[in-house]
Amino acid sequence: MPLVANTSEYGKAFEHFIILEIYKMCEYLKNDYRLSYLRTKDDAEIDLIVERPGEPDLLIEIKSTQNIQDHDVRALSKFVKTWDQSAEAILLSKDDMSKIINSVRCYPWQEGLKKFFS
Repeated sequence: MPLVANTSEYGKAFEHFIILEIYKMCEYLKNDYRLSYLRTKDDAEIDLIVERPGEPDLLIEIKSTQNIQDHDVRALSKFVKTWDQSAEAILLSKDDMSKIINSVRCYPWQEGLKKFFS
């Protein structure tokens, strides 16, 4: 079955693709990054947590949308406030524009991968 943009299946596949790209880059660079995720009992989640030795943790939200809005960063904004003070919160998406929303830095996915994983 073909994936159709703007469906939940497409969003899940896009998230999976980004996580695999990050994993692949970490393996290739042989860094000591540790990848995990978090889902609370209330179903709030962080799509990817990257523990980077000697650097702040990186909390990543992944969205397949082409137009990031305030509601897309709401959960991540809450998590980063309760995380280690130095943690960085980013959102990777198909949006063409970099922006900052509620202290979350939002990047086009290619730009974000290049900035944090190359």
